[in-house]
Amino acid sequence: MVDIEKRRDVAQQFVEFSQQFKIGILKPLEKKMKIEAPPAGFLTLVYIYMSGPCTMSELTHVLRCSKQQTTQTVDKLIQSGFALRESHNSDRRKVWITLSDKGRQLVEYAMETFSQVFVEMLEILSDDEFEEFSNAISVMNKTFKKISSSAEMKA
Repeated sequence: MVDIEKRRDVAQQFVEFSQQFKIGILKPLEKKMKIEAPPAGFLTLVYIYMSGPCTMSELTHVLRCSKQQTTQTVDKLIQSGFALRESHNSDRRKVWITLSDKGRQLVEYAMETFSQVFVEMLEILSDDEFEEFSNAISVMNKTFKKISSSAEMKA
């Protein structure tokens, strides 16, 4: 097992990476995209877009927040016209949270804009730097999936 000091070093590097990502990537994207939804609400919309209709319990689990926070977020999305509450066909007690057309359009717009802007940002990289970056992203994706599945099993 990797010793604690090396894990702390990696944790510190990740914090630095997160800050650079926020400042260098997310802030410029936010300015360009002008998304109307609050950040927590937008993540909720993206999750519903990727996974389909879901329950409040599922959202609470996935977003790792309290039921109260999830309810407030979903209520704001519904009031803003981005999401809908729909009754389950066979169990009236179960309620599905789905995207409205407005919510689906927002997520698709954001994903397309992010892709375009990020592609433009990558133009400054040499071929070797791009290859190195691409490999690093692949490793990070694989690692985060492993960490996430491990965390879900413990929860």
